[in-house]
Amino acid sequence: GCLFNIKNDPTEHVNLASQEPAMLAEMHTHLKRAQASVFSPHRGTVSPKACEDALGKYKGYWGPFVE
Repeated sequence: GCLFNIKNDPTEHVNLASQEPAMLAEMHTHLKRAQASVFSPHRGTVSPKACEDALGKYKGYWGPFVE
């Protein structure tokens, strides 16, 4: 995982995960606990075409869902 100090590094360039493994583990534990209560509906199957379009056709952005 990644861990950033967004106060000192708001653009998230310095990954602190290897320097702060205990903090990373604590944050991961909180995330897993929160995820247990999140409603996450099934949104269908993953489409490789969506990634191809995002990287190529839309220059790294998710494009419109309907054209």
